[in-house]
Amino acid sequence: MIRVFSTFVAVAFAASVLLIAPTATAAGCKGASKTACTANNTCSWVDGYEKKDGQTVRGHCRAIPTAASKAAKKKRDEAREKAKNAKSNAKKKAEKAKNRAGKKSKDMKDNAKKKASDKKDKVNKKAKDKKKSAKKKAKNKKKDAKAKAAEKKKNAKKKAADKKKKAKKNVSDKKSKAKKKASDAKSKAKSMGDAMKKKN
Repeated sequence: MIRVFSTFVAVAFAASVLLIAPTATAAGCKGASKTACTANNTCSWVDGYEKKDGQTVRGHCRAIPTAASKAAKKKRDEAREKAKNAKSNAKKKAEKAKNRAGKKSKDMKDNAKKKASDKKDKVNKKAKDKKKSAKKKAKNKKKDAKAKAAEKKKNAKKKAADKKKKAKKNVSDKKSKAKKKASDAKSKAKSMGDAMKKKN
């Protein structure tokens, strides 16, 4: 970039030297009166005229182009063209560098944006997974509590049924015992009665 700028400055300087260094002949003709101009064989008088846009050009004296002036003009034109091209190339290079820097900046910005977006997605996913896990855990806990309550209820019901069955059996056993006892007492009383009858 510095080399391009240096080249451009050098070319521009050379062009400016050629442009501001008029020939002795041109200096002798410029500003001369019509009489002095026509008297000088190196000068030519141009009558006043009106341009297409309406502007009026006054009559003036100008140098008759010579081989040297033509060569100088050619050099000036070449220098001007060279300076123009150098300026255009420098502008293009600067624009290219600007575009590269802009693209780099954009890429960096996009990468940072993507990184931030990925980080956000990761955080959101983590939070979502955590929430899902907590929900699942709560559901399982509820399910376990329900299963435990059902088991407890079942055990309580079984225990109550067993207790009822045992109480019923006890009553039945008591009845059987009382019945047997009554039967035994009856048998004993009968035996005693029979013995007394035999004795009498």
